[in-house]
Amino acid sequence: MKETMRLAVILLVIASVAGAILAFSNNATAGRIEEINAQITQEALSDIFGNIDEAKELADQDKMREEYKDLKEIFEIIENGESKGHSLTVFSNGYDGAIEMMVGIDSEGNIMGVRLVNHSETQGIGSKADEPEFTDLFNDQNVEEEIEVQLISGATISSEAVLKGTNYAREIYNEYVID
Repeated sequence: MKETMRLAVILLVIASVAGAILAFSNNATAGRIEEINAQITQEALSDIFGNIDEAKELADQDKMREEYKDLKEIFEIIENGESKGHSLTVFSNGYDGAIEMMVGIDSEGNIMGVRLVNHSETQGIGSKADEPEFTDLFNDQNVEEEIEVQLISGATISSEAVLKGTNYAREIYNEYVID
């Protein structure tokens, strides 16, 4: 009994020290991680929309996320005081996990671009779904109807995840953004 208590105390001390180290590391890196994520988002927005004055977050996104669990955020893109369109960041399940992707839709309801913001797809295979040869297939398609593109042979699951994510963003756009 005494030996069991001694081992339990040792385990508790080790777990507490490990937890404290992890908490410290998380606090030390959280700001930098947030900064990098903001930079990646800004680059994706610029990639899709070009020069923009402002990306204004839509109100009531918590309500939208209740219905659409894989929605991260929606921005209205403002240039010269006018709405240029919207960006919707969503998650879709790829071969190696969640794919975070941004879909840009102009004010006429046409896709301006699809960018993978974060993914862990297999390099050289599933990562082909992040190449312009594939993502550019979505450009200029109207979001009133379901989007269809040719999937990538050998990267079917990854490219299908991008297609599903784009149609998911299209659905959210049609439900919440169109006036």
